[in-house]
Amino acid sequence: MKTNTNTHHTSSRSRSFKMNITLALLAIIFLPLLAVTTSAQGYYRNYTTGAYNVQNEARCIIKPGGGLYKFLSVGQFWEPYLPSSGHAIWAKANGVLDIPTGPLFLPVTNASKYNRVGYQDYSDYSLNFVEETMTSGNFNPGSSYSAHPATGVKTYLEDGVLYSNTWTTLIDPLTKNTIWDHVIYNAQSDISFGIGVVTDPNGFDFYVVSHISNVVDATLQRVGVTKYEYIFGNNGHQVAWSREYVLEGYTLAPVGIVDAGNDVVVAGNLNPGGKIFTLVIDKATGFISRQIYTSDPIVLSLTQ
Repeated sequence: MKTNTNTHHTSSRSRSFKMNITLALLAIIFLPLLAVTTSAQGYYRNYTTGAYNVQNEARCIIKPGGGLYKFLSVGQFWEPYLPSSGHAIWAKANGVLDIPTGPLFLPVTNASKYNRVGYQDYSDYSLNFVEETMTSGNFNPGSSYSAHPATGVKTYLEDGVLYSNTWTTLIDPLTKNTIWDHVIYNAQSDISFGIGVVTDPNGFDFYVVSHISNVVDATLQRVGVTKYEYIFGNNGHQVAWSREYVLEGYTLAPVGIVDAGNDVVVAGNLNPGGKIFTLVIDKATGFISRQIYTSDPIVLSLTQ
């Protein structure tokens, strides 16, 4: 009996020792992971409006140029009984809001709400994308600007039909206000919204890509690209060309645009088939330099 008892105790201590060793090894393995996980979250902040039944939404974030501010996010802002507006939040490196100031350093509470003409036209506005690389221009002698191009949508009701148009604006990183804007009006029954912007790094031009569709025929979905150029003078940025790109029998849904030297490149989704398309577009003319649609020899056409 004693022998059996001693054997039992020895076996139990052995398993206990092995378990302790195993737990210690696991602790050594997971401790660095826990440390990394813990230190990865520098801060978490909830950017609320502080007002009753007011909402905001972020859709794109950048690190603004010039090193003056750390983060800029854009989106949409809703207030009760008022049209929605484009919205921007400016934050410092630690996430604390960088509140814009006015005369005598008083807070400017509406500097982050962007509408084309305030609330006078009672249209809804929103911003979907803001470009990190700034562009420059001049309105009149002594009134130059350097700003971030941003794009989104203007939405309005007309004859019982809800329309939307691509809306483009320039956001000044110093004043945090919009200083210029333009609405791209569509052909009859067409609607569009801006989803991306890219600035030419070697000049003052920038390009906006839009998703265009139709309120009557949902299959008429295609790509729109508009070039804004600055011609030296006092007129600010102007439309150089604006074109649509279609593929018969397919819907095109662009997702972004990038600079490629002499061209801009638009990529997106193509259906039916669930495939990806890429358009390489000449900056000077707006014509397609080449297109990539898997390996199928399908040629995209251009609508002037």
